[in-house]
Amino acid sequence: MPDLPAGPFRETALKRMFRTIVATLVFVTVLPVCVRANGSWVRTFRTDFSLELVESGEVFAVQSRVVPAPREWRSNLQITRMVSEGSMVVAGDTLATFDAAFLDAEIQKVRNQLETLEADLRKRKAEQGAQRVALNNAVTSAHYALEQSELEIEKLEHESESRRMQAELSLKKAHVSLTEATTKLASQITLDSLATQAAHLKIANAKSRLEEEQERLLGMTLTAPISGLVIYGTRDDGGEGRRKLRVGDEVSAGGTVLEIPNLEAMEVRFSVHEVDREKLSLGMPINVSLVAYPENELRATVTHIGRLAESPEEESQVRQFQVRAALDTSFDLLRPELSARLGVVLERREDVVVLPLVAVYERDGDAVVFPRERWPEPFIVEIEAYNDMLAVTVEPLEEDWELAVQPPTDDLQVQPWGYRDFHTQAARWEELPSPAVVVEDVVVPPATEVEVQ
Repeated sequence: MPDLPAGPFRETALKRMFRTIVATLVFVTVLPVCVRANGSWVRTFRTDFSLELVESGEVFAVQSRVVPAPREWRSNLQITRMVSEGSMVVAGDTLATFDAAFLDAEIQKVRNQLETLEADLRKRKAEQGAQRVALNNAVTSAHYALEQSELEIEKLEHESESRRMQAELSLKKAHVSLTEATTKLASQITLDSLATQAAHLKIANAKSRLEEEQERLLGMTLTAPISGLVIYGTRDDGGEGRRKLRVGDEVSAGGTVLEIPNLEAMEVRFSVHEVDREKLSLGMPINVSLVAYPENELRATVTHIGRLAESPEEESQVRQFQVRAALDTSFDLLRPELSARLGVVLERREDVVVLPLVAVYERDGDAVVFPRERWPEPFIVEIEAYNDMLAVTVEPLEEDWELAVQPPTDDLQVQPWGYRDFHTQAARWEELPSPAVVVEDVVVPPATEVEVQ
């Protein structure tokens, strides 16, 4: 203790020092046993309990037609127009178009070639016609020459032998000329026919190519194969996930551009924990609430329960199984890709005491609660059945029992009970049933009190 001067000042200083030491001792004494003085409380209450499995899912069409991009030799095709997503279309309606400038140029090139070939054929036919006339005239002339030679021989019947021999020679020459003219005409006809066939073949090939290019051009416009709802395809957004396609994007040949689901048959798909899979059965009814339209509750029926677990996420030991349920399609706004909240009623119990799961914790493998009347001691409960908010115990609890939402101290080493985090997700305060309304915050005395003399 410091050396203080005698007198009133020394006495006052000593009193202050003593009070400081006492206050410090009290603080040190109370701190280890002090618990949370203020907190929220919930009540147990009596009601009809539904053992309901609650999951999140998404709406899908049972049948859907994918509309792919044209299967072009080009690596990418640019979208120039798309019908609005969510539009209702009928079979044959235009859905999207692609940049076809390269095809327009190719089509014009083929048309020019076709016109040239057809002009060449017309010219060739005109030339062949002129040649045919000349050759026919030559044959006719040869016939006349032959007839004239035959008449000459008849007239020289009584002439000298030399003149008759000369006339016979002229007759032979006329025969040769006629044969040559006839042969030349026949040969020319054959050549003209072959040339015409070759020209027609080239024209046919050009027309076929033109039709192919025009078909390719038509393929650059996508039309609806069936009536239904338009849903855009997606593309990789450069490492930032996937996004919907839009005008100006390039897609690979054959890649999905749009999808048209058949709205007459819809289903909701969701995943369940392996613990819950065995609780489901085919034909089981499901209550479906669409996130976008929560005021409209739909009905569904389980049609498929996966036998193999889905691929788990990295470092996750949770095994999930896919479930599908056929939806009632009477709701006009039902669309694919809508998020849904599903409730599967597994069991119903009438007039039982239940406790909100936000008040249940796990300690050393036991489920515990912290009742006000036992504060701050934990009370072990054995959970028999539970849904996303409430639980029923093996030994019924007292009605209107007030339970703490938070444990009295962090030193108890407790954690939220169950494999779901009821304290942050499923059991939101605003969704608690009215009998379990939050009790007003109150001051709870600490477990140990220290009196200062």
